[in-house]
Amino acid sequence: MRQTGSIHRDWLEIADFYGELAAGKPSDCRHFGALDGLCRAVATSHLGGQLYAHTSVTSLWISQTATQTDWHSSSFEFLTITPTDAGLLFELRQSASARGKWQRCVDAGNLVSSFNKFLEQLGWNHHPIEEIPENEAPQRSR
Repeated sequence: MRQTGSIHRDWLEIADFYGELAAGKPSDCRHFGALDGLCRAVATSHLGGQLYAHTSVTSLWISQTATQTDWHSSSFEFLTITPTDAGLLFELRQSASARGKWQRCVDAGNLVSSFNKFLEQLGWNHHPIEEIPENEAPQRSR
């Protein structure tokens, strides 16, 4: 089934989603907590309006294009970050159905650093974002 229409979500909304998963699944809380932190870091950085995301099950999907409505198209690249037993799996993909052009598994503790390296390698960003201490993390206004 092809997905159409805008499916992008606000970065803080996605962070809240991962925060709720971390609270509900203690065995996976490190991965979900790291994704929560990454989304909050993006939301408060210059990238908050430059990168667009949504979730699929527990994976985070990120693109540079806000108007992309067909994730099954092979005309653009996007990143997925998926929690696995081994860590957080980064995949650079060209369509939702194809395997990643490359894959890299990173530790939850290195997520923001790995994300910055990915963005720099692709030329998506040359200004790294910083991790936000948990007590300073922004919350979504409800």
